[in-house]
Amino acid sequence: MSPLLRNRLSVAICPTQISITPIQRGWKPQILKTDVINILPVDGVDGWKLALAALSEWLEKNQVSKVDIVISVSGSLVRYALLPWVENTHKRSELLTLMHIHFETLYGEPSMNWTMVAEQGKYGKPRIACAIDKDFVFEIENICKSFKIKLILLQPYFMSVFNHWRRQIGEQALLCIVESDLCIFASLKNGSWNSIRSHNLFDVRQADIKRLCEREIVLQGLGSQENIFLHSSNSEILMKYSSSQDFKILATGSDTAKK
Repeated sequence: MSPLLRNRLSVAICPTQISITPIQRGWKPQILKTDVINILPVDGVDGWKLALAALSEWLEKNQVSKVDIVISVSGSLVRYALLPWVENTHKRSELLTLMHIHFETLYGEPSMNWTMVAEQGKYGKPRIACAIDKDFVFEIENICKSFKIKLILLQPYFMSVFNHWRRQIGEQALLCIVESDLCIFASLKNGSWNSIRSHNLFDVRQADIKRLCEREIVLQGLGSQENIFLHSSNSEILMKYSSSQDFKILATGSDTAKK
């Protein structure tokens, strides 16, 4: 079968929930109903292990095999760092050394158990790197092998959002991605990354996202008239701020940013 005609799964994983959207490929691809599976916590067991067990169970129940899969990973399972431009880091080994130094400095613990990658970036400009638990990646690969699934892409949810709307975001902005228990803030100055960090939320429905964005603008030395782009997979959050003049909403399922 041609790769263009292979069916595909779009999967979003966080410790408390997974969503699985089958896409029937062909000359007229069809996006089917999304299955959302809530993950009940178990004492002493990492949430991501329960989430991957639920994914494996869903694949077996639906007799899925020989499809492509694209996976986005919650920011709660990802660590970020902004890498400054350093000359002579063209080799993979040199880049890995740089990432190890920055992640260990930022998070205060050894980084040998993390899988680390950095975006291609622009010459002479800072770039974003991310790190995910090696055991998580290993288990994903095992699941794909067991069900004869081809892993097309494994990336943080933040990067999938940015890549989807990067033209609308432009070169000078603050990007706020709201998930179930945290915000990811990233800022751009003159088309280059200026900062990236996460902020934990105790109750996403009660959180004052506007105040948090204003605080981030001050912390990162951004202009008061900065474009603030807001995205969330939670429709309640988008509705809450949809009429605000302070945000440009990146709406789920849309290719345009709404003022």
